[in-house]
Amino acid sequence: MNSEEVYEFFGQDCQDIFEGIARKKNKLTTSSEYTSIELSDLKDEHKIEVAKLLKGAYGKHFDESKVFNKNISSIVIRWGNKGIQSCCLVDGERIYSAAAREGSDWIALFADLAKNNYNVWCTVDCNNPKIQALCSIAGLIMETNPRVIRKILEAKSEKYKDMMIYEHNGMIVFKKSNSPDDYPQVMLRS
Repeated sequence: MNSEEVYEFFGQDCQDIFEGIARKKNKLTTSSEYTSIELSDLKDEHKIEVAKLLKGAYGKHFDESKVFNKNISSIVIRWGNKGIQSCCLVDGERIYSAAAREGSDWIALFADLAKNNYNVWCTVDCNNPKIQALCSIAGLIMETNPRVIRKILEAKSEKYKDMMIYEHNGMIVFKKSNSPDDYPQVMLRS
């Protein structure tokens, strides 16, 4: 039983017993090389720099609506000589999106998060072997148990209440059943 299931089990009438207990992490733990900041504490000029770095990394696949939306609770940043060297937007323990000036900085960021947090995870397009490989080098492992994938996604996001999980090209993938534009993804986690 995970924390979300505990909240559901007790129902609305008993929610006061959970007062003061966080439902998800406000920010991730990092080594001294990185800064983990709640999104509400991030300065506006840094938000602009983060958006620019992400836009450069994602290119034509950049979706501005995913940058500082209601899902994002914190950000992890590594500062360099030219400003932000690498960063990732985080929702609890989910790495939502990440970017870095160099591929090695990207790997180092994910490795630091995997080393310092019990359960960080992300989802990746199943047709993007480069990002999957970078995640693996950093210490994240592809989840192959459909029950674990379902449990994590359904507990962490309303949008995955109706999803398909199936094998595709030797990988266990998932996608939303009710969204024809959705594409198959894999889950990687520490």
